Amino acid sequence: MSPEQASGKRADKRADIWSFGVVLWEMLQGKRLFSGGETVSHTLADVLRSPIDFHKLPGSSRCGHHNGKQESGIWAENHRTG
Repeated sequence: MSPEQASGKRADKRADIWSFGVVLWEMLQGKRLFSGGETVSHTLADVLRSPIDFHKLPGSSRCGHHNGKQESGIWAENHRTG
């Protein structure tokens, strides 16, 4: 579920893009992006609040012009305004 849906907003094209990104991440990592907990509520809380460490992706060290703080800041800014 996309962050917009988890926060009660109307789902749109962004939900599909979010879902694709999560599936792609999980394929590359071989594990879940959001481990959540024992309930759906815990997982939704992770979707809304957990930072995403893009440096865990294979080959991310080759993107030398960005560091984790910049990516996280851009992600957070786009997420709040998007």
